[in-house]
Amino acid sequence: GFEYIVTPGGFRNNAVPWMSWSPAGDRIAYFARTEKKKTLILQNVVNRKIERRVELKNVDMPESPDIHPDGRHVAFSALSGAIGDIFVVDVESGEVKNLTNDEFGDYAPTYSPDGKSIIYLARVSGNDKLFRLDLAAGTKTQISFGTHDDGGAQYLDDDTIVFPSTAVNPNEPIDPEVARNGNIYNIWTLNLKNGELRQY
Repeated sequence: GFEYIVTPGGFRNNAVPWMSWSPAGDRIAYFARTEKKKTLILQNVVNRKIERRVELKNVDMPESPDIHPDGRHVAFSALSGAIGDIFVVDVESGEVKNLTNDEFGDYAPTYSPDGKSIIYLARVSGNDKLFRLDLAAGTKTQISFGTHDDGGAQYLDDDTIVFPSTAVNPNEPIDPEVARNGNIYNIWTLNLKNGELRQY
């Protein structure tokens, strides 16, 4: 019932996710091309049946869905007025809400295990950096720094994220000429409580 599964476009296609597992591990979320629009698909992986289709008519180029722990909401990135933001859709009602609504290009949302915050990428001063959005307060906090690009994060546990980065050390800026030619992603973890970074 759709043409193809949508993967993230442009330079982000290998640095951000294009599908999401539900916390229970029984469903996946992805976007599919349906005629001229993109549709969010929630599919049961046990019986292989599509449980929900949510057509997104008010945003452009949605990508990188992430299922909330409650199973009812899905965060994703999309364009609105040619600016990338993080959105959330209620899969029961179809209501879409813009969560970031700022001048930065925002991508690759991932919910915290308790569902109270989202880690996402924002393009700041020419580099992709990690931010954390407190969903109740609406506050955004930058959590990675430097003159290199970071990729989409995932939670290892309640306090630790794993993410790709072109950094030598995400705590230290590097020469712009080195950064320009250093497009090799390595795997890092960041402890959100004490700020400890580890390279793998």
